[in-house]
Amino acid sequence: MNRMLYKTTLSLFCIVSTLMLVGCAFPPKLPLDQTAVKNVKKVALIPIRESQSITVMDSSIGPLFPNSWNIRDSEAYAAAINAQNVKMADTLRDTLLVGFQKKGLDVVVLTDQYPKWSADGKSYDYSDIKTDADVILQVWFGYTGYFSGAFKDYQPWLMVHSVLLDAHTKMALYRQSFSAGMKPIVDSIEFIPIEGQIKYISSNQLMLRFKESFDQLLQGHQAIARQLMLELKLGAGVCGTDVPQGSCNEQITSN
Repeated sequence: MNRMLYKTTLSLFCIVSTLMLVGCAFPPKLPLDQTAVKNVKKVALIPIRESQSITVMDSSIGPLFPNSWNIRDSEAYAAAINAQNVKMADTLRDTLLVGFQKKGLDVVVLTDQYPKWSADGKSYDYSDIKTDADVILQVWFGYTGYFSGAFKDYQPWLMVHSVLLDAHTKMALYRQSFSAGMKPIVDSIEFIPIEGQIKYISSNQLMLRFKESFDQLLQGHQAIARQLMLELKLGAGVCGTDVPQGSCNEQITSN
């Protein structure tokens, strides 16, 4: 059994770069190639690794420099998450699996198959992944946690990246990054609101109400997974039976 699944490895430089739009590049957005996915019957899902970027950050106490407050709060929140039986990767994976199944698709999780880094170290290389599926879906976490702007309340701050590939050519058919909780300042990142979003006046309150705040992160990841399912348009008009597309989408988003 893995211990310490969640880490606070996202550097403060990368966090601030995210906010200032320098460095820490996101996968470029690519609209869905609907023609290429219209006959998809089977989806291969690359295993989703647990988040390695658990962050609780107050930008009012010096985001450009490492400081003990943000490091302390991030480590404390990561430790609390590690103690939970529910894992964020499992929640994200299961939401996707249910969505695919409701749309009548065959889906398989590719055990122990992951992409490698390309030669330039800037992108993933999927050439070694083997599957008989029609398409391959990879979903991975970006930053995850809570962020407080200058003298403002802490709000959920989480990002998920996704890419859909032709399983045979390994060509990308769709790429999209999603952000839930805090609105992104990058137009290409799709904002997903969290219903009934709760904010916290301090990191102490965040920890005192940890279960509530952690459940909110899970809710955000589920909302992202459901939106991703809708945008992929796989198995259109199918929810195990001949169901109209609108009804199918309503079923996916209602669970």
